This record gives sequence, C-alpha cells and structure tokens, in this order.
Amino acid sequence: MIVDLKIIAEIEHAKTDSGYPLKVEAKYDAVAERNSVKRSEFYEAYKVGLKPTVVYRLHPLDYPAGAIYVEEGGVKYKIIRTYETGSDAIEITCEKVV
Repeated sequence: MIVDLKIIAEIEHAKTDSGYPLKVEAKYDAVAERNSVKRSEFYEAYKVGLKPTVVYRLHPLDYPAGAIYVEEGGVKYKIIRTYETGSDAIEITCEKVV
C-alpha cells in the first residue's frame, strides 16, 4: 500500500553560547510503500525489547539524515532499524510510539 509520510529528523540548527549543538526537529514529506513486519524479524526484535509494527520502503533520497520518527495519518512511529535494499530503495522498520 502506498502512503504519505512525514519523516521527522533532528538537525543541528546552531550552537549555544557554550558551544554545544542546538538541535531542532524538521519534518519532511515522503511517499512510501507500507509493508508488514515479517514474523521472524518481529520475534528477533522482541527478544531484545523492541516491538516493530510496520516497515516502510522508500527511495533513499527521500530519507533525510538524522531521521528519528515517522508519522502516518497522525500516528507516530519511532525508527528502530534501516536497511538499504539496493541503490533504489531503503526499508525502515518502525515501532508505534505510545
């Protein structure tokens, strides 16, 4: 299923007076293919305390550096794993933020 996403990335905006980076969230629009989490991936992640709920497949140019969250239809997901499937696609595995 093709869906519209908002990818939320944390980017360095400036530095504080003390020299520490000041980070802000930026939202980027993207179109992705929504897939289910494979059973084996779900159970392997669950063993270490992760609860993957959805996998998105999109073009690497649509995936910004520093991405930490994804929003689809008002539901927020935390990115827990990324995987490049080639030069034309990246899969991001996400868990729902409660």
